[in-house]
Amino acid sequence: MREFLKGEDITVLKNGNILGGIISVETQKNSTVYGVKQYMSDSVSCAHTKDEYTVTIEMNVPSREGFLKESRMDSIELKTADGSETYRNCTVKSAWCRHKSADFSILKMVLGCEKREVT
Repeated sequence: MREFLKGEDITVLKNGNILGGIISVETQKNSTVYGVKQYMSDSVSCAHTKDEYTVTIEMNVPSREGFLKESRMDSIELKTADGSETYRNCTVKSAWCRHKSADFSILKMVLGCEKREVT
């Protein structure tokens, strides 16, 4: 699952509040398989998968307000014409800023999220 959405095609809500200035949003699902091995042997007795979701948001932000005020978010909701996706327990993995003008900068942040709900 990997998709790219333009800012005019999507509404982004952070903890229930609409974020403005969205340029683009990209989502990705990363799965890791863990194997539980038997004692004193190398054979795998069971395996389980852990999913993590990555949301990359690129947006215009006012330069005077600062770029990133918190490193953890309860939820990020992406609403499109097709439906809605909510990502829970999000942590900022990386963020960087590119100055566009004296008043605005472009912030790009990568969020690691634990859960995904689709409606």
